[in-house]
Amino acid sequence: MSRLKVSLIALSLASAVGGAGCKPDTSKLDDKQPTGGGTVTRSAPRAASSGSSSSKPAVKRVTPAATSKTTPSPRPTKLTIAKLELRVGLKRLFTLSADGKVTRSGKLLGTLSADGHLRREGKVVAQLRGDGSIVVDGKVLPARLDRNSSLVTGGGKTLTFQRDGTLQGGNPRAPKLRVSGLSDATRRTAMFLVAMMFVRAKARRPTGSAR
Repeated sequence: MSRLKVSLIALSLASAVGGAGCKPDTSKLDDKQPTGGGTVTRSAPRAASSGSSSSKPAVKRVTPAATSKTTPSPRPTKLTIAKLELRVGLKRLFTLSADGKVTRSGKLLGTLSADGHLRREGKVVAQLRGDGSIVVDGKVLPARLDRNSSLVTGGGKTLTFQRDGTLQGGNPRAPKLRVSGLSDATRRTAMFLVAMMFVRAKARRPTGSAR
């Protein structure tokens, strides 16, 4: 074999195996081409998935709903409605009838119900709340009833009823106030009547009252 033929064979082998710094041209290869005894399969490039890790999901901002501050309603109270009289000496100051009518010095204040509301002509003029606070003409008084049905004033005084119905804790030089018909059930009702001294009396007499 001549040297020329040997050189051509060596060059063709080197090109076939990609040796001697020569790289085979694969740009014209089909998806499947026979090579040496087998089949080479070229996989097509994958399309980028919309859910790939490189793409960040859109963040949805949620604006919290505005919360309105609501003041809870005071819990209701319960009073015993029964006949009571509050006197200063011989003078009748307050009366409460069995049907709830409240008079002061013979003038009608309103009708007291067991829920602690004093109403006059359908309007609430005074209220005893479940927490002991007292509202008169829409304003909270600087006094309240505690758990023992004592009246605690804004000045730090505590008014209580003794067993005989005498009011204790007020001005020692003032005439004594006494309630008749007092019992454990009506003690809170009677003390609420004492607070009614802040309610303006209506300038008319109740129906059926003595002149």
